Amino acid sequence: MTLFPDLATLPLDRLVAQLFVVRASGHLFDGQIRYPAWEPNREALQTLIADRGIGGVLLIDGSAPEVALRTQELQEQAAIPLLICADIEEGVGQRFAGASHLPPLMALGSIAREDRELAVKLARDMGARDGTGSVGDRD
Repeated sequence: MTLFPDLATLPLDRLVAQLFVVRASGHLFDGQIRYPAWEPNREALQTLIADRGIGGVLLIDGSAPEVALRTQELQEQAAIPLLICADIEEGVGQRFAGASHLPPLMALGSIAREDRELAVKLARDMGARDGTGSVGDRD
């Protein structure tokens, strides 16, 4: 896996593929996919990653241990590290069984208006490095 590929050496189709993030199940087995019409099976996802060179995967469901294994598996298939993402503004437990739920980012923003240092401490304690929520995403 190359961390920083020389973009000048990538063909146009690979450069374009890097712009795509595909929705996929965090489960380990195809039979567990909840929305098969919207999520590729293992073989199709591997083709998108290894052969097409997509840039990322949006994981939808599964358990925390499954997602950890699945993430490692997906990264091993990629020539360039994948952007792995999920809709987890209320903590990993919002999407993945067995993980913690957290207050939404809007709640941290409210705390920050009163006590900025407390909000920073809470965010760091829960492992947040950044918040990429949409500007219009309201609870």
